[in-house]
Amino acid sequence: MLGKSPDANADQPSLEQVRKILLIGAAGAALYATAFVAWSGVVVDEVVRAAQVISGDVRYPAGHPDGIYYPGAFSLSNYAAAAIWFFVPSAYALSALRNVAWVWGSVFVPFAVGSVLTRSASWATLAAVLSVCEVAVNFEGAYPMRVWPLSTSHGAFGADAAIVTLVLWVVRSWTFAGFLLGLLPSLHAAMTLPVWPWAIAMALLKRGPQGRVEWRRFARGVGGGMALCSVVLVLSLRRELPAPAEPYVVSGNGDHIRAEFVDHYDGHRRAFDIVSRAYLLGPVALGLAGGLALWGQRRGRGLTAQDRRAWAAVLSLVAVSWAEVYASRVTHAMWDRLPLVLDVLMPYRLSNLSALLLPSCLLGSVAVALRSLSPRLSRRALWVGLLVLMTATAWLAAATVVGRWNEWERVALHAPFVLVGLLIGIRAQAREDGASPRLPPVVATGVVALLALVPAWRHSVVIAMVVALVTFLTVRGRCCRRTPVINRARWMHALAALSCVCLLGAGLARGKNWSARQNALLRFDSDARALSAWLRKNAEPREMVLEPLEPVLEIQARTGQPVLFDRETLQTMTYLPRLAGTVGAMVRDLYGIDFSRPDELGGLRAGRPETWVDNWGRRSREQWLDLARLYGFRLVVSPKDLPLSLPVALPGPAWTLYEIR
Repeated sequence: MLGKSPDANADQPSLEQVRKILLIGAAGAALYATAFVAWSGVVVDEVVRAAQVISGDVRYPAGHPDGIYYPGAFSLSNYAAAAIWFFVPSAYALSALRNVAWVWGSVFVPFAVGSVLTRSASWATLAAVLSVCEVAVNFEGAYPMRVWPLSTSHGAFGADAAIVTLVLWVVRSWTFAGFLLGLLPSLHAAMTLPVWPWAIAMALLKRGPQGRVEWRRFARGVGGGMALCSVVLVLSLRRELPAPAEPYVVSGNGDHIRAEFVDHYDGHRRAFDIVSRAYLLGPVALGLAGGLALWGQRRGRGLTAQDRRAWAAVLSLVAVSWAEVYASRVTHAMWDRLPLVLDVLMPYRLSNLSALLLPSCLLGSVAVALRSLSPRLSRRALWVGLLVLMTATAWLAAATVVGRWNEWERVALHAPFVLVGLLIGIRAQAREDGASPRLPPVVATGVVALLALVPAWRHSVVIAMVVALVTFLTVRGRCCRRTPVINRARWMHALAALSCVCLLGAGLARGKNWSARQNALLRFDSDARALSAWLRKNAEPREMVLEPLEPVLEIQARTGQPVLFDRETLQTMTYLPRLAGTVGAMVRDLYGIDFSRPDELGGLRAGRPETWVDNWGRRSREQWLDLARLYGFRLVVSPKDLPLSLPVALPGPAWTLYEIR
């Protein structure tokens, strides 16, 4: 299927066959995700905490931020987790399910986009391989992107849901597309900002359902999704909470506290730097991919009508997303902050949709370019790409064996430049053959050359130019002659498949190592079991434990014991602003960070949150006793390297449990 001639477009898979490819890809991604989680271990997921509170298994005093936030959050994931918890009250099982779903999305989403852009399982698989190699992660915006599971899964699931909605729309699966579209606000409200306007525009432009039957299916799907969405909304609004009790009755300036927290501590909501990989290089590369795929195709050379609809759908969603991102940035610059509704939703995170789509779009553009060449010339271009793929495979396999994990970031960063260079070289030869106008490769080369003005990108730009030149000369026969190996497609497919298998296997090792470093304190290991056993024996079920702000320990999720305060409690005020006064008072009392006095927060703005570390280290036993009487707690967990002036109740490998007495 790779490298077909233009007149072979009629033999490309139909929509029904693409749907079958998607089903096979979904099954394969599920197997890969299950294998990864079984091998690397389970990481505690944030919905466990929500499930425990919503189900009533963990109870907080009246007015505590966690007791208000989790039942009141408009989140299908939280309430679905609570429903699962009702039947299977296991933090391990619930986290394992979410971990598998996370990796499944990381593999399936690029596969699905590659499928609809190329109608080829081969290209789609290569897109999934690039995802496993963490190519998209290098273009993450203010909100982090990860291939492998973390405890914070809501953002990853929301982005995946938005792109799956796009894929279902392209393959005209109207019932499921409508259902996800209606359900999207409860999955991740921020994703409705680009997806709903995009869907409305597509429908008005007659790029959506056609005819009464399709519209009826779509309406049923939207109605079902919005009905379930309404159920979640009613559940989140009808929770009857008791009146707040001391010390959670606070009348401070919550708006000011929240604003200072965002300015000094919350990097997800800060104004971004436009000259960056996420907000300049990523959209430029995606624009080049889309432009070179669509340019000069009006005569049907390389793209069918269905291909053009798929590309139009993907690029229009990208355009809507970036229009909202840059409009938010302009608003932020003009008024020094975003309106509260936008600030809660974090519109800068929408750039991650573009990053997720980038590998699939680049590969899709290469596939389209190859169709503009004859089979003989396209095999020559594929040979260049195959040599690059095999080189990267050898490099990453060697790095995996010796444990040099930083090499992954280096290869992943250069991969989009290599694909752009390959694309420019193919398009230049297509222009020589009269298959496309002269302008696209010239413009693309000029844009890539301009990127060399940024010093950090010069090395990658040189790589792109070299690949473009080698590809062009190879296709023209200047760098290689006709040989049996080059012209045997089965050899090329076999070598490409071997490289993909090796990269997927190396990805498992890379992911396990990454997860072991990032999630070392978030596992259901012997230390968590020891802490849980001690708490069951020595603490009351509703007795709260105070955690450090760093590192995140997720004590409640792993032990079932309520937590007085931790970093997640600190973040609740950004999503539910009415909690800001209470949260601000608690973080001031417990950690010594006063967000109402910005003149004392310079260290936080500089990325050095030592304030609470110093305060805990200097705090006397008498001061701890005063806090214990105020907030009604007696247990404190501190990092191993931060000893407190309190009796040790239970030592751990990276933390110590202290008792206030």
